[in-house]
Amino acid sequence: MSALLKCPCGNTFKNDRLYGRHTNDCARFQARLHAAAHKRKAQNEARRQEKRRRGEEREAEAEEWHGLGTGEEGDQDEDVQAITDLLDPAAFPSAAPSNYERVPSAFRSSYRAHKNIPLPSPTSASVPRASDPLPNMSQFRLLEWQYKYPNTSSNRAVNALVRDVILAPGFSPSDFPPGFTIESAQAQLESEDTQEDVQAAFPVVHGWRNAHVLIRVPKEGVKFTSEEAAPQYTVDDVLIRDLLDIFVDTYESPAARDFHFTPHKTLWRVKAHSASTSTDESAPSEVQDSRVVRILTDFYNADEVLEADAELQAHPRNPDDPPDLEYAIGPILLWSDLTHLADFGTASLWPIYAYTGLQSKYTRGRPTCFSAQHIAYIPSLPDDFTDWFMDTFDGTAPRAELLTFCRRELYQAVILLLLDERFLDAYRHGILVSCGDEIRRHMFPRFLIHSADYVEKILATCLKYLAKCPCPRCYIDKEKIPEMGVLNDLHRRNKVREDNTDIQARIRLARKWIFEDGVPLTSVWLKRTLDPMSLTPTRVRSTSRWQLQLAFGFNFYSMYVPDLMHEFELGVWKSTLTHLVRILHALGGEKVQQFNERYRMIPTFGRNTIRRFVNNMADLKKLAARDYEDSLQAIQCSMAVFDGLPNNVQDNNIILDMLFDDGCWHALAKLRLHTDDTVDLLDVATVNVGQSTRRFTRITCTRYDTYELPRETARKRKSFSLKTYKYHSLWDYAAHIRRFGPSDNWTTQIGELEHRHVKRFYARTNKHQHARQIARHIHLEDKIRKKAAMLEQAHQHQSQPESSSPLGNRSLASPEATGQHARSPCAESCDPRQQYHIAESEREYDDISAWVAQNQGDPAFKNFQTCLYDHLIARLKGHAFQGEEPECSVADRSALRFVANRIYHHHRMRLNYTTYDMRRSQDVIDPTSHPDIMTLSHEDDDNTHPYWYARVIHIFHVNVYRSDAAPGTPASRPQRMDILWIRWFGLDPTSPHGFKAKRHPRVGFVPHDDGIPFGFLNPAVVIRASHIIPLFSYHHTPGLLPPSIARHGQNTYEKPEFHDCDYQYYMVNMFVDRDMFMRYLGGGVGHVHTGADIQVAFDDGDFTWEDVDPEAADLFEASDDELELGSSNSHIEAGSRPGTAANSVTPEERILQLVRGLDAGWQEQHGEPSSEPNEDEDEDEDEDINADEADDDDDDEHGTGFVREADEGEDEYAQEGYAAD
Repeated sequence: MSALLKCPCGNTFKNDRLYGRHTNDCARFQARLHAAAHKRKAQNEARRQEKRRRGEEREAEAEEWHGLGTGEEGDQDEDVQAITDLLDPAAFPSAAPSNYERVPSAFRSSYRAHKNIPLPSPTSASVPRASDPLPNMSQFRLLEWQYKYPNTSSNRAVNALVRDVILAPGFSPSDFPPGFTIESAQAQLESEDTQEDVQAAFPVVHGWRNAHVLIRVPKEGVKFTSEEAAPQYTVDDVLIRDLLDIFVDTYESPAARDFHFTPHKTLWRVKAHSASTSTDESAPSEVQDSRVVRILTDFYNADEVLEADAELQAHPRNPDDPPDLEYAIGPILLWSDLTHLADFGTASLWPIYAYTGLQSKYTRGRPTCFSAQHIAYIPSLPDDFTDWFMDTFDGTAPRAELLTFCRRELYQAVILLLLDERFLDAYRHGILVSCGDEIRRHMFPRFLIHSADYVEKILATCLKYLAKCPCPRCYIDKEKIPEMGVLNDLHRRNKVREDNTDIQARIRLARKWIFEDGVPLTSVWLKRTLDPMSLTPTRVRSTSRWQLQLAFGFNFYSMYVPDLMHEFELGVWKSTLTHLVRILHALGGEKVQQFNERYRMIPTFGRNTIRRFVNNMADLKKLAARDYEDSLQAIQCSMAVFDGLPNNVQDNNIILDMLFDDGCWHALAKLRLHTDDTVDLLDVATVNVGQSTRRFTRITCTRYDTYELPRETARKRKSFSLKTYKYHSLWDYAAHIRRFGPSDNWTTQIGELEHRHVKRFYARTNKHQHARQIARHIHLEDKIRKKAAMLEQAHQHQSQPESSSPLGNRSLASPEATGQHARSPCAESCDPRQQYHIAESEREYDDISAWVAQNQGDPAFKNFQTCLYDHLIARLKGHAFQGEEPECSVADRSALRFVANRIYHHHRMRLNYTTYDMRRSQDVIDPTSHPDIMTLSHEDDDNTHPYWYARVIHIFHVNVYRSDAAPGTPASRPQRMDILWIRWFGLDPTSPHGFKAKRHPRVGFVPHDDGIPFGFLNPAVVIRASHIIPLFSYHHTPGLLPPSIARHGQNTYEKPEFHDCDYQYYMVNMFVDRDMFMRYLGGGVGHVHTGADIQVAFDDGDFTWEDVDPEAADLFEASDDELELGSSNSHIEAGSRPGTAANSVTPEERILQLVRGLDAGWQEQHGEPSSEPNEDEDEDEDEDINADEADDDDDDEHGTGFVREADEGEDEYAQEGYAAD
């Protein structure tokens, strides 16, 4: 039924047409209509007047700013000029016409068609400005610049431009003459490098030079009289810097004031405490005894540097040096990695970075501190090499094996180019350096580490990719790798690689065959000579120079440290996660969908610690290393995602055990501060990883017929393999931490982060010979930064002449030294010395009585005021928190007064805490996104869990005082009380947890009708935020709490039907970050004792090597002579010399006899090996296995990267043929 239409006169109509006719004649309706129209007209006129007034003010400001004239346009007719301007809506006249106003855009087409139409009367106030609604043209031009060049002008960059440039003292627009370009300023800055005046205001920085290298090229079937007679191919455009000049420049820089020139041991006296009987946190524990524990934090307190320094101090001094001249080593740390510079195309760069080991890792590891020195950009083999080869060898194209050989030769030639005579002399005899701390020292360069991914390690050590002995540090057989963590595996690792005469003899013999006999690179005789040690016919040039010119036993194999990012996070863990997803696909049903859903519901933690996961984690598409690290932390610490997904209970427990062991190993391996105890525990954790992984492989994996994931090319059958170098390397981390310090000293992540600089400069090149232009920008940036540091230092001396605060950085100034402000760790100002910070604002408040009455039916508000009164009274009386608020008397409650009866609301709290490595950090508590917290437990039982957990419902403060307090006392004056309103979690006593049980604490909300489900906390008693993840397998329940404000905004990631429900159980993530891990493990140097004892954290009884998995020991039997190369006579001892009594034949002859003995068809009368390979079927099968394992490693190595472009760079290794073997 249609609605009735009523006229103001009182008549009603059902028909629209009749109603319209009536209103046309109705006087009352017309009067009301005219009144409304008049009112609307008056409002429009008022708005026009206001707009005209504002326009006049803005125009006057614009004329004053730009110095506009009277608007005269010379002899040009004003009518024509005004119409011409209207034709282009983006054009604005330099001065508004004096007689005409702007024409509305709706009529511009008419003016274009009829230019003789008279213009309306002029009103200059109606002329719009380009800067509207900005207050002036300066701000408009700034925003225009930002969006015109978006790649280099982020909000942070624009803010820095205004703060550090436009508003900086000494900046003046008049300093930029007409025709100024940035290119001219750069050229002027570069001209300083050519000045010969040694008294220049700023010392010349040692720049780049363009060099070339020569490589000898063999040809299959072509014999040369010697290797030197083979044709040479010249590779130009090798950009390098003088290594010794960089070394001296680094230690002469002002940043050297903070270097640790004297290596030392850091010791910690650990006091053993008994549990205190007092519930007061400040009450001291009873000291029983103490022990001294060594601490490892950086290179300068690690064994390798200490031994190198002791060796140097024991070396005879130069007689020309004064007795008080200090001798010191200068550790050189190398990083190298090929990286793509663009998302599309083939542009890449292969830099080598150098750092100093005497600088703090907290400075060295920050890209914004510019601690890296770019020493070389390694070129790729030029594209015209094929043309040169065909011209040289009668039109024959080079085979893939030859291209691989030449690329290895090119890499070694560049390394040899860096080690010039000056540097080698300084390496042996030292060099005098006037260090930045104004002390003259005799410095000795020492190479310490070379951090690289596995592909580059193999390239640098001249080994075969994924061959019989895949490790660059030992001779482990690939078939024995699954035994990682057993005693026999430790014995095998003691057979370390050394550049002895045996290796040199094999390589010399192979190169002789290749160059002098024309043997092909695929010859079976080369394989029989080199494959037992996985060698290649390329000589490591650097070690040759060391052995010839230095009297040091430098073992370059020891430089190549493990790579936690690529070898575990993108290697072992990625392959484990991938196979677990394959098992879910094999289970079928909704398992994969449940897996994805659970991942999406994992809450975030911290600012960047745990981020939101992608929608479909099972696809594993375009994930970076930190995504795998987050998944490891989230799953290993909660194990909630996989819990309950396998149908078999045994498989479920095996998977959870393996995930716990992997997470524990990862947490220990990534600690920034180690003690003797934690390194020993890393050894135990490695054994646990080996046991649980083998059990997973032997029992769980055999139950499922798994195939490659749908995203992979061909879904062939895929099993879980442990025969990878990355799995083998897990045992090396503890040993390398003892030698070089914690893993964050030598992780490849440092080099990956430095790639950001070269990628940023690539965008400023013209993409032609980009390596040269990047090197130029690196050089200019270095000069600008140093000059800025000098200006800032001079300014500090002028403002504070008595202050001598050193620059907190290396030779390149820190952001503080250059006047740049680094991003603050928190959005608001927060003193790190404070325990917590809640805003002082009192803008949001409620009347406390009205607020409670408004939520009277909410179960969370049951006894709200009574409990709040008791909490405040206890704090006013100075009572320490004991878990439950003492019940106060009626008189105490009646004496408590709220100022204005108000409660003031806050959105977040910032909680400062001391980390295990004695640094200050911060958590942000937000009731809507990060609401979970932890505090010390106040149970009387000594064996109880050390922490209590709660969820913050609301953050507020009140201003209270006591009316019965004596005048002048603190209680008589209004005091601000910060309060956290919380909902308690209860620990599930039926669920074992801890390192022995390999499970994490399981908690659940206290039911609203049982015990004390809600409470109030003083923010000062909160230790840290906690990462509490739902146990998805236990589903939701609405019985713990009816719909309540206590859940407001905390279940946004849940489905709408579950917003008023809770999970039955949750798990506490013990491994969410390294500090949290140490709070549960115990032994944190920066932590107060909480009752956890690190000595028993992993204790299952006294650990012995017989505790290995007995079934695994049966499967993997080791022999004592498994590393013997062919026979006992085949191995040539290190240091043996040809012609001695112990060796009646030369090493080459010994190896030649070995190769002959391996082939029954050897023809001794030929005097040379056959040029044609004669491989049997077994060798063909081995090659197929190696190819399959190479595919597995490609999955681990090239699937994703910490920086995505870095992965593409690793792909280029394979494209160029480095893995062709």
